[in-house]
Amino acid sequence: MSIIRIYLEADSVVSGNIAITTNINVTPIVNRYTAVVVLGNILGGVTTIPAQNFTNDSGTSVAANSLVVPTSNGYYNVFVNGTLQRGGLTTLSPTNLIINTGLLVGATVVIEVINFNKTRFLDIIDCLVPCDVCIARNIADEARYILNRFVAFF
Repeated sequence: MSIIRIYLEADSVVSGNIAITTNINVTPIVNRYTAVVVLGNILGGVTTIPAQNFTNDSGTSVAANSLVVPTSNGYYNVFVNGTLQRGGLTTLSPTNLIINTGLLVGATVVIEVINFNKTRFLDIIDCLVPCDVCIARNIADEARYILNRFVAFF
């Protein structure tokens, strides 16, 4: 007994014009902190500097649990005595900075945290796409639908 298989072929044609204006604003937000390593920061070959040991760019002491950490759109750099440290050597949290090596007492440590705040503005100027999905929607829904599909590509 042979198996009967269904063979379907479909064509879909979408034509028209979509004019979109895109403006993307990226704003860097930079926080820098400075501390000097003291004997109590070094334990078992690891240097842990609590938030309250740091000062910000204004010279103000940082409160406990108040170090800014990078968001998913950011990163941080650590400098020891002015030398940029390689990635993976440190761990930054709001509570402290952990450096996976014992530093010398008196070493200056600088943390530079860079976060990027992005804002995207899209204006749909003209939408003339005669397709089954869009015909069923009114103009506002159609614009919202295309905007969401367009944003998904970024």
